[in-house]
Amino acid sequence: MRPMEKNRGRVHPLPTEEIPQEIQDYVKKIPGEGRLGKNAPINGIASIAHGGEVSAEFLRYWSEAFSAFELSRRNVEIIILRCCVKRESDYVWGHHIPLAKEAEMTDEEIMEVTKKGNKLPQLEQTLMKATDEILDTSDISESTWSLLTKHFNTRQIVEIFHIVSQYVFFITIGNTFGIELEPELKELPKSVPSITKPSKDVL
Repeated sequence: MRPMEKNRGRVHPLPTEEIPQEIQDYVKKIPGEGRLGKNAPINGIASIAHGGEVSAEFLRYWSEAFSAFELSRRNVEIIILRCCVKRESDYVWGHHIPLAKEAEMTDEEIMEVTKKGNKLPQLEQTLMKATDEILDTSDISESTWSLLTKHFNTRQIVEIFHIVSQYVFFITIGNTFGIELEPELKELPKSVPSITKPSKDVL
């Protein structure tokens, strides 16, 4: 994995009292106990909040969409974790490990998302492959599309694109700003092989 520049200091999180209340309210609407208390993405939200009304509208969309997905929580977390691996995001990875466990993923299954996923069910391997292809090519191959349509309806396939696009935003802003992961959470394992470049051998 490429070395990440920590604490770039490009954009500092807003103090809590300066975060618009509507932004705080939107975040509270998103399902998952793993987002609360010590696991709350305080630095991330406080950094995004610099965007004012634009960020508030995005977070409104994000919170409402997340609550309305037909995809299972486990499927959603697999897509998000795979995005973290592909785009090397310590921040989003750290915040979604508690959520993945809440969705009944084991430590071993979580680590499979950093690899080829051979020990995961075929449906979840297909989600990983689709995520890779969207990130690598902004498209999905015919073979992967055929597999997706065996497991998911059209609405659920559209949701895959929503999730990837939402988390490209979060991951890119986190990596660019150098948002610091809260101390209680764990970074992406250093042993994870780099799969950031498109490769036919990923899966």
